[in-house]
Amino acid sequence: MKRICFVCIVLVLALAGCDNITDGAYGGNQAGNNPSTNPGGNNPGGTNPGNPWQPQTVTVAQARTLPDDSPVRLTGRVTAYLGRDEKFTFADSTGSITVEIDYEEWVRGGFNPPPTRFPVSVEITGEVDREFNSVEIDVESIRGL
Repeated sequence: MKRICFVCIVLVLALAGCDNITDGAYGGNQAGNNPSTNPGGNNPGGTNPGNPWQPQTVTVAQARTLPDDSPVRLTGRVTAYLGRDEKFTFADSTGSITVEIDYEEWVRGGFNPPPTRFPVSVEITGEVDREFNSVEIDVESIRGL
């Protein structure tokens, strides 16, 4: 009985110290991720220091260089419907890129029905979608400007 109690106490003490171990592994205040010591963080947009899961505000040119599934926010214009699979052309001052905007996202963004005349000034949030030789943005939300 004494042996079981001793093992339980050791186990509880060991697990109590694990909180400090996980802080560094998941973006705690370690060097490079602390907003007070590195205000720009490690992202090109500089808008989400210390939290890599928040969308970065980037330009089209920057979005083209980001890895697959990177969360992004872009401001510009939807300039054309490409006539297939809910694909549109999005442009800002640095270039253009194909974006996929589901009908439901247009409606949630306040466009009901979705626009048929372009350009439309918007802010989009989504993820970079890299294929073999193309880069697109899979839009998760859209907001008219």
